[in-house]
Amino acid sequence: MKLDTKSLIAGILMSLLAAACSSESGDESKNGKKQQATSDVTFYFGARVIPGDGSPVIEDATFIVSNGKFTAVGKKGEVTPPKGSGRIDLTGRTLTPVFFNLQAQPGLSNGPSYGPKNYGRESVIADLDRYAYYGIMGVLTGGTDDGDLAMQIRDEQRQGKVNGARLYTSGRGIVARGGGPAGLGNIPISVATAGDARKAVSELAEKKVDAIKLWIDDDNGKGAKLKSDVYGAAIDEAHKRNLKIVAEVFELADAKDLVKAGIDGFVSSIRDRDVDDQLVSAMKEKNVFLAPALTTAEAKFEYADKPSWLGEQTMREVYPAQLSAYLADQVTMNKFKRNPELGALRQQYATAMKNLKKMADGGVRIALGTNSGSPDTYPGYFELREMISMVEAGMQPMDVIKAATSVPAAFLGNNDHGVIAVGKVADFLAMPNSPLDKMTNIKDVGSLYLKGAEVERSSMIQNISINVP
Repeated sequence: MKLDTKSLIAGILMSLLAAACSSESGDESKNGKKQQATSDVTFYFGARVIPGDGSPVIEDATFIVSNGKFTAVGKKGEVTPPKGSGRIDLTGRTLTPVFFNLQAQPGLSNGPSYGPKNYGRESVIADLDRYAYYGIMGVLTGGTDDGDLAMQIRDEQRQGKVNGARLYTSGRGIVARGGGPAGLGNIPISVATAGDARKAVSELAEKKVDAIKLWIDDDNGKGAKLKSDVYGAAIDEAHKRNLKIVAEVFELADAKDLVKAGIDGFVSSIRDRDVDDQLVSAMKEKNVFLAPALTTAEAKFEYADKPSWLGEQTMREVYPAQLSAYLADQVTMNKFKRNPELGALRQQYATAMKNLKKMADGGVRIALGTNSGSPDTYPGYFELREMISMVEAGMQPMDVIKAATSVPAAFLGNNDHGVIAVGKVADFLAMPNSPLDKMTNIKDVGSLYLKGAEVERSSMIQNISINVP
């Protein structure tokens, strides 16, 4: 059965245009009317602001947006509204910068179906719209881009021709010959020697990818994995070409060797055993980040029992109830229950949670990365679930917000986003409830503002197609 939920790009543009033309006042918001900027300079007041860089919350904040950027940010009384400026009352709202995800697989999933057969322009853009709906306005693909399509969409976005979450691409990921993740067909680049690895990185660099992705994870001993001289060559070549390089990893020993070789970050959790102080110290010293992708590890077993979140309102806003019903069906549950590795997968997830806390407590830089779009994970919605899981692992909510905003934006070289501060683009979320009080409040995204103008989020997801059994 095919259900329509569609991306009206024109709707987003129209709402942005309306934002510049609306004359609704701050007082009208209390009567349920949507507020919009009334001029190129707008004064906002009353909100609780979480800056995103770990600095203290600004209570009862005031700020000015001029021509789409923050020009002043401060406490009540510290910022004076310019003469003739528009005014927007955000009393009762909690503001965060928009979110960024360093591990995503847009375009590969269609309901329960996963793989290259689903990949195409329409499916990639649909997922970018789903990410944007949930406030994730930038994603780095995880080496799962088929051909040059992702580069084309990225470049069209920079030209203002395509909306949705800002796309960053790592092109085709690099795997050991005879290894790599299941389900991706010929998308990954298979290499056997250091020379092969350098050639692969060079070809990707010529296509102007935004980063390089390696798969070191050998699926818990089931397949070939890159040898140290091969991934060492890939890391060296990437850095020579001023490209950052990340890896999926499973084993602690591999993680240690990758840090020594100069990897810039891990986009999966170490799950074979507890991490030790040696790795934590090395990652902190070399500023290697961890994007744990907890929800992807969890998705390998969690449908054996109906998850408590399945079918909740936040999910149904984008993903139809029929999809939740399929995942909760006894046939689907039994398929997961029959997996002989079910117990091991549960233990690996528990290890990942424990390791995240140790690494965060030890000062390792943590970033949001989910691998959403992989089997049984859902773009946009799973980023919110990931942040909740990070708190459940033991991270502080303020640190999770930082991990989802300033840390990934900085890694991507996006100096215009990541923090609510003077000089940054005024892209932010205005939530009705604070995630600092309870991280599950993150599920109510509230309002999305781009360049200081509120966007009609629902227009992003109208008539997007998804297949449900």
